[in-house]
Amino acid sequence: MFALLFLRLGVGKTLAEAALPENRTTPVFTLNDTEGTKRALADYRGQSVVVFFACGCRWCHDFGKQWAELQREGVLTDVVTAQGKGAAPGKQTTLLVFMGDAAATTTYAKTAGFDLKQTVLLPDPNLKITQLYHAMPCPRLYVLDGNGLLRYVNNHSDDQPQKAAASVLVAKTVSGMRRSLLPPAPAPPVKNSKESPKKPAPKSDGGGNGKA
Repeated sequence: MFALLFLRLGVGKTLAEAALPENRTTPVFTLNDTEGTKRALADYRGQSVVVFFACGCRWCHDFGKQWAELQREGVLTDVVTAQGKGAAPGKQTTLLVFMGDAAATTTYAKTAGFDLKQTVLLPDPNLKITQLYHAMPCPRLYVLDGNGLLRYVNNHSDDQPQKAAASVLVAKTVSGMRRSLLPPAPAPPVKNSKESPKKPAPKSDGGGNGKA
């Protein structure tokens, strides 16, 4: 599977591209789920959303199994319910964008144990959305807030795909979910370079009014 992805992506050209930057709105997309129903990213506005790109490699399986365990234990719903100020309480969804057809997507989700009440299975056999999101190498995790703003992506020195342990990726993604429920940090003020320079203070003659 992974060797085939290299061939489709032009021998790693896209693999070298950086992931989408944080604190920006992500591209919209629509994909058919494994049942053939169209699913749009915009359908999940108002929720904390994790877009998980996977190809079925061992790294994807390691992360997927640990993430699915949190789903089954109710941890992800508890995170949103406890901290949900920027999203409806309890509203969170994992969009699993899988680099394969519907059958392969279903098999991966079943093997990992995903809770299908919290997960939407989205096959991406032509890698159209995978490339749009610069999601290789995988596993690539994007956490979006209720307004579609990207609040976390594993593109840092300590959470690189296929380098960081699955437990680290899980912990970082959960922290990203918590941030997605808080107001985004305000942007730093922009200095106006066209401001008119301040007029210098009048010089003193050092002698009062000149009268004796």
